[in-house]
Amino acid sequence: MGRKDAAIELPHDKAVSRKHASFNVPSPSAGATSENSDMATAAVGEPLPLTLIDHGSTFGTFVNDVKLTKESPVVVNDGK
Repeated sequence: MGRKDAAIELPHDKAVSRKHASFNVPSPSAGATSENSDMATAAVGEPLPLTLIDHGSTFGTFVNDVKLTKESPVVVNDGK
């Protein structure tokens, strides 16, 4: 997501960087790879975690009032 050239565009929000952040929705057949090896693999029948990654946005990306570290995926829960 970002202000320009993104799958989710927010062109009028100046607080959003051109390339702000992205969600990673893993495929059911995805296992641990070099890109996500620090993330736990879900058990059989469990949904794989949705993650959010900040791409060095100017003002940052926050989850539950915690600023994300650039290029470090954070699991986003469903709010239960």
